[in-house]
Amino acid sequence: MSETTEHLVPGGLPALAALATWGAVWRAGRCAPDDVVDALVDVAPAHRVVAADPDAAAVIDLTAAEVGTGALLRAIRQAARIRLLLPSPGDTLGLTGAALGDALDQGQILVLWRSEDSDEAIGISARTVATGSMSWTVRSLGSVIRLPDRDLGEAEFLMRETIRDATAVLARLGGVESAGTPVDLRTRLAAHTLAETVDVPPQSGDRAIRVVGQTAQIAAILRVAVELRPRTGLSATGQDRADAALDDLARSVRAARMTALNAVVAESDRSPRV
Repeated sequence: MSETTEHLVPGGLPALAALATWGAVWRAGRCAPDDVVDALVDVAPAHRVVAADPDAAAVIDLTAAEVGTGALLRAIRQAARIRLLLPSPGDTLGLTGAALGDALDQGQILVLWRSEDSDEAIGISARTVATGSMSWTVRSLGSVIRLPDRDLGEAEFLMRETIRDATAVLARLGGVESAGTPVDLRTRLAAHTLAETVDVPPQSGDRAIRVVGQTAQIAAILRVAVELRPRTGLSATGQDRADAALDDLARSVRAARMTALNAVVAESDRSPRV
């Protein structure tokens, strides 16, 4: 797997994004708990939650009979603050130690701070283990620094710039393609855009919804560009330049996606809890 695709792999992101955004809207009293469950079932019908350590198990009460979506709802309900972190090498977002290694491995982690006056947190990760089946792992993270939220307006501006750059890179790669079989770029882009799409509650702000949609489109363009690279016949120097450009664009997509999803969560944080 290339560095670019490591930056873009959704993995459990649709499930984590659904839990974070719908969970935040529920905490604010703007939807029912069944809406959160429905959003998770839309990602995968079956969910199984396990704890990586006794402390995490106690926090989400994994001694209860229900260890599926009910355990996730309990974790969300009890959290003082929720943020979805998408760390990458060089941008660790306050994570350290073993927690950082796990988060970097998957590229995403949902962090739930346990109280307003402490940085102690638990982390939730998710991965697809079979068609229609999602496995969730809850672990104690120790202390996680609460970084300021990034500016959504800046993220939207960045995505307008990035989509132009990504389209230009794709055009250059497609223009020098040397293998004989034509590539149906439109079909590939449509398939990858669908795979990269992350749904958020309709109660989300218009700007956040736009940025989430833009990141899916750009991530799809970058995936097609990665697929085209072996067929381009570029020189070694040209290949290195293309790879560097794709990596820069992928980092921008990751940052903007995290900013937009957390903007939905933060907006709900500002609403009165019920």
